[in-house]
Amino acid sequence: MKLPLTKYQRFAGVLIVTLIIPLILYAYIGIFTRYVADDYETAGALARYGFMGAQQYWYQTWSGRITYFALVSAVEMLGIQAVPYLTAVCLTLWIIGLYWTLCQLAKLTHLPHPALTSFLGVSLILFVTLRSLNQIHQILFWQTGLLTYANYLIFFTFGLAWWISRLKINGNQPASPIELLVSLVYAFVIAGISEISIALQITAITLILILFVIFPATTFRKKGLGLAIAALMGSLISFAIMASAPGNLIRATHFSARPDLVSLVINSLKYTFTFLGNWVDKQPILVALAILIPVMAALAAPATTGSAVSPAIQDRKLTAGFVLSSVALFLLIWSGFFTSFAVMSGPPPDRALVIPQYVLVMFIVLWSYQIGRLISAALNRDLVTPRFWKLVGGVVLAICLLLGPVYASYRIAGTIPTSRAIALEWDQRDAVIREAIARGERHITVWYIRDLNRLGDYSSDPDFLVNRAAADYYGIETIIALDKE
Repeated sequence: MKLPLTKYQRFAGVLIVTLIIPLILYAYIGIFTRYVADDYETAGALARYGFMGAQQYWYQTWSGRITYFALVSAVEMLGIQAVPYLTAVCLTLWIIGLYWTLCQLAKLTHLPHPALTSFLGVSLILFVTLRSLNQIHQILFWQTGLLTYANYLIFFTFGLAWWISRLKINGNQPASPIELLVSLVYAFVIAGISEISIALQITAITLILILFVIFPATTFRKKGLGLAIAALMGSLISFAIMASAPGNLIRATHFSARPDLVSLVINSLKYTFTFLGNWVDKQPILVALAILIPVMAALAAPATTGSAVSPAIQDRKLTAGFVLSSVALFLLIWSGFFTSFAVMSGPPPDRALVIPQYVLVMFIVLWSYQIGRLISAALNRDLVTPRFWKLVGGVVLAICLLLGPVYASYRIAGTIPTSRAIALEWDQRDAVIREAIARGERHITVWYIRDLNRLGDYSSDPDFLVNRAAADYYGIETIIALDKE
């Protein structure tokens, strides 16, 4: 016999459904993803040089992102038919990895309903992160953007979950050789995805090592220190390989001259503050949701037993934790922007902002929940007016949900017909090209598809980069696109 749901379970369930619907719609729209822009370049290099030849080609002529180019080549070996499923697969893996991470933290802190609370956190973090970005189409509906930036966050989240799980098992004992090897190899592999991600990774591991030095009495210091050192070694090796790529010099010619160190620091710091300010200024509803939902979830959760730690000690720990984690958050975000200004002499592309945005939202959601727990512990439920505060909180939350995930679901669903039509037109044009190839044609003219993921399409110039790459992909000499008459 099933027990009736508690008030907290009903509350969390409604929020999860409201927040997860936009993510499901994103996964569905991903079905209409096709090759565009840079996708043709990587697919064309694979067709021309083969898997290993493509890795050498990109390393010598463009970038040292060894993991990214290996991964994108592996995916493209599956063919264009794999692309429509990438968004759904990546979102599913992201949800699983983040759920595993939050479950580990929930169990460590003895939260009530750890599974339900963790899934609520997953839904909220991913919704707020993705809706905060201006170029969502270049992150979820473009193979290149998806496998570069969102893909790194998926790997990073799984690595974090694994790291926490290992610390829970005999954390006061040194790490085993297998654990050290896994930590080193995994860090090496995921560090090779992009320059911004490797900066965040090295900064995060370095901060963890500093914390172990500052707090030597930490119960899991022995294992954590070994795993962190191994991960840092793997990351630095990957960084050395990335930085040594001859293609970096060729790629640098596409950017303006690299600024001096002082300008580099100043510009990256200014951009960090601009990034933080823009989010609060332009996305107030999302900021409110990231704070309000965790606080209300903590207040609605069943009361937990009091901590055995004295209030004074707990206060010192929370204060130190908040201050140190705030400094760490700023350094993590700034490190990515510093790297971008160093590599590209300017701010990162909008699609790369998913990395700092994810870190920022996670920080706010986790600390907001902790604040809600502290408020709940401080409240004397016999002296408050629960109906009044529930009404006020419910009205505010309902407004935020209507303007946030509910409205977002409406807007996202409204893009489905256009996305479907563009995908259908791409498929029709692809069929025309392949029919022409079957007839033996080597120089092909097709029509231009407008608004193709806002990334551009073939041009009328056969020597244009995308045209040449598409010609390599299809195995022909030239291809051009003209406006439909």
